[in-house]
Amino acid sequence: MKKILLLITFLLSLNINAQTIKDFTLPIYDKKESFQLKSATKKYKKIYLNFWASWCTACIQELDELEALKKKYESKGILFVAVNAGEKKKKIKKFMKKYQFSFLILEDRDRSTSKMLNVTELPRSIVIDNNMNILYSSDKPPKDL
Repeated sequence: MKKILLLITFLLSLNINAQTIKDFTLPIYDKKESFQLKSATKKYKKIYLNFWASWCTACIQELDELEALKKKYESKGILFVAVNAGEKKKKIKKFMKKYQFSFLILEDRDRSTSKMLNVTELPRSIVIDNNMNILYSSDKPPKDL
């Protein structure tokens, strides 16, 4: 009986984590081009999305952690992307003058991508594999990638 319960629990957890997401395209901050998830998954093994806002102190702290993770894992085929949730370009520009990050910054001005991915609180870290499956989603960065 215990083995059956463990098996059911394990299978349910696989189902939750194996969610496939829809493709999206967002403008890249400070560039005249856009980021498309589907084309990025063809180039990288995993995509690490971090949803943030300039008013969120926990987000700023997590962006620092994201910078450290990027240095550790980018050589392993992981793309690190910070998605600003709902702020205007002017606000992002002011924030970026204060903080220098080396990862890609996307603008989700109308929060459509945030809503599609069920981002209800900030910060939110989501890791996606190259088949567009969600491997990880939490308010904290993963300990290992």
